[in-house]
Amino acid sequence: MNTTEFSLQFDIYYNSIASNQAPPVDEYEKSVFLTNAQRDLIVDIYSGRINTMSFESTEEARRYLANLVITKTITELQREGSNTTDPYVISDLNFKSDISYIVMEYATLSDENACLKYAKLEVIPITHDELLRTLNNPFRGMTDRRVLRVDENDNISLYSKQELGSYNIVYVKNPSPIILEDLSIYGEQATVDGIQDVTQCHLPEIFHREILNRAVMAAKQAYTNVQQANS
Repeated sequence: MNTTEFSLQFDIYYNSIASNQAPPVDEYEKSVFLTNAQRDLIVDIYSGRINTMSFESTEEARRYLANLVITKTITELQREGSNTTDPYVISDLNFKSDISYIVMEYATLSDENACLKYAKLEVIPITHDELLRTLNNPFRGMTDRRVLRVDENDNISLYSKQELGSYNIVYVKNPSPIILEDLSIYGEQATVDGIQDVTQCHLPEIFHREILNRAVMAAKQAYTNVQQANS
């Protein structure tokens, strides 16, 4: 379904359930409703609330979000200091805000560990509160096969006993918004996720109707809320 189809069918469904009494919804408002519906649907797909299949549980489930799965490899890692307790800090992660869910992550060893160079070390995410006691725990802390990850704003800190060569991450990215027309006609502040240009839905066609239905119901609920507030 392209943007024109989304717009026209939105009007048909919206007018049908609102009995043509609700005020019209412009293209900017439709874009917001559609984008929010798409985001909520991705959460439901990943968590298994759609067809009771969690992401990657089956080949069918893997196809649902395949267009949004990204693989990144970061090389030339450097420690903050000279001790093994000093972390590798990965800065300027311009893609971090794009991450919706991390599917898999691992680290590989540096060239100095030639015999184990291609070994994959498990990366375990932990919080700042857990960091100190986890580092000192032989069962949960750093090992020859385990790396700890702590997030700090746009940075990632990796704690490893081994010298690392790369950090690898597979994640589900945040989808592009669904924007039905050039929003610049509504003013500079009229954006969806910071974007004004027309943007198509990148999820499989099988989910377009569901996105449309959710967006229309959200618009109807918004109209109902206004009615109740004014009554």
